[in-house]
Amino acid sequence: MTTRSLSMSKRFRVNAVLALLALLFLSSTVTVAQNSGAIIEGQLVDGSGAAIANAMVQWSAVGLAGGAIGNSDSQGQFAFEIPIAQGGAQVEISVTANSYVPAQASVQVQAGQTVPVQIVLNPKPHNQFAVLSGTLTDTKSHKGIPSAEMSIRGAGGLLSATSDAKGKFKITGVGFNSNLTLHAETLERCGL
Repeated sequence: MTTRSLSMSKRFRVNAVLALLALLFLSSTVTVAQNSGAIIEGQLVDGSGAAIANAMVQWSAVGLAGGAIGNSDSQGQFAFEIPIAQGGAQVEISVTANSYVPAQASVQVQAGQTVPVQIVLNPKPHNQFAVLSGTLTDTKSHKGIPSAEMSIRGAGGLLSATSDAKGKFKITGVGFNSNLTLHAETLERCGL
């Protein structure tokens, strides 16, 4: 071997070692990123297996700061990332949906893992439903606001009505629940 080819061979080895070290560092960073947090992927269904959409889903865990609230999608699915760096945690999931008895589930999660869960909700008895009626008025003029879309959020289904010419509305099939929010939306103003 000539001096020049020996020098190039040494540079090649140094570059190869540096590339290998960089690859090891990047792969360990990816491994750490993959092992941070746990994910709960769930679905809400009724006794027949039908999906329950628009239900309010909340998680909390002992020893973990925070928690989160979300809604199930049209297929009854929901997902939460649980912020744990290592080890595991016991996570409590609470579900509220208009036509169903509130439910809870307890799930054990581990950092870096995805845990599937299916929660079956039971229908509320017929005597736990009511009618919500009222009049939507302007706070300054005290006149009724017509054609406002009134909806109940956190109901586990779309419950809505449109106010009449005098601002009156009526929503039927409202299940007794402490987590419902009445929302009004008009063309002029949103979120009254």
